[in-house]
Amino acid sequence: MSKNEAADRLSDLCDPLLHHIFSYLDMKEVVHTSLLSRRWRYTWRSVSHLNFDHTLWPVSKKTIQSSTTLKREFMEFIDYVLFLRDASNIHKFHLNGSSYCEDHRLVKWLTVIVGRKVQEISLQVWKSFSLSQFIFTYPMNIKTLHLVSAQLHENKSNGELVLRCPVLETLILTCCDHSGLKILDVSAPQLKNLELENDWNNVSRVLIKICAPNLTSLKCIGCMYRQFAMENTSSLVTAAFKYRGFSRTSVHQFIKVLKGLQNVATLELSNCWFKEMFHPSAKYWGEDLSLPYKLRKLRIHNPEGYENELKFLEIILKNAMDLECITITASARTETHNKLLDEFSQKLHSFPRASEMVRIDFVKEKSYQL
Repeated sequence: MSKNEAADRLSDLCDPLLHHIFSYLDMKEVVHTSLLSRRWRYTWRSVSHLNFDHTLWPVSKKTIQSSTTLKREFMEFIDYVLFLRDASNIHKFHLNGSSYCEDHRLVKWLTVIVGRKVQEISLQVWKSFSLSQFIFTYPMNIKTLHLVSAQLHENKSNGELVLRCPVLETLILTCCDHSGLKILDVSAPQLKNLELENDWNNVSRVLIKICAPNLTSLKCIGCMYRQFAMENTSSLVTAAFKYRGFSRTSVHQFIKVLKGLQNVATLELSNCWFKEMFHPSAKYWGEDLSLPYKLRKLRIHNPEGYENELKFLEIILKNAMDLECITITASARTETHNKLLDEFSQKLHSFPRASEMVRIDFVKEKSYQL
């Protein structure tokens, strides 16, 4: 096949297929495709998925470019794309801007995409910009919002940030700065997926309130909020909690969270909270412990092999009548720990079960040398 024939075949691709292909590319690459075919010269102007990544603007080894120059070129390129594209709506706007974005520039870009009825926004802005007053106060059509390293500032005088998005379906907050907050209030009637990943200890001072009657999936990773208030989450089906640095206070709050998971079918837990939860002096549990007894699947990562962990699993097995599978992944650090985990597995398999069909999968890896 000659180069001309190959070019003709590319030119024959229909616009919907072209746009689908372009949705996986950065806009820098998409604009460059205008050089491949005369028909493609202006196709980039109607692309509905706009991806901008500053990492594709590296410092050239042949020319000395300062970070200031790269920052200016990156921002000017986004201006170029947004203000020269046609009037069609924007479906997704993804920006990995690091420190390459000036505040006033970002406000201008967001104003443009909101005017084009954007449905998905993904921003990684490395705490250089406070988004609260813009994204959380505009009546928008956003269905997916993903914020990475953004500053979350109050939009109420009492230190409260209220998120009211009537059509939002997915909210992901990754390593965002909560330092200026006392309360994070998420009220989204159409919210289905919520992911909260925190590596900032300042979330331990924040109360989070969630009112989401259609929420089906909840994932919490890292540091835990001071208090977790869940309202009207009876539709929740899948929940995962991978916390670290638990104290007895946070465990007490986590027990309250468990009480709101009565209809959860799949639950995933890390081991960090067991130690404090089942401390000999703890009064958090017992036969009346409110647990999600509609469970079908339970996953636990890295148990230590202690009696308190067995007690939790014993209660689950005794009460979860619909339970189908318990999957436990463990890593033996020493030969002694390996034996402890073997005993743990044997005891676990001996417990009485409310569900006749439950299967227990115990996956163990050795992380030590014999």
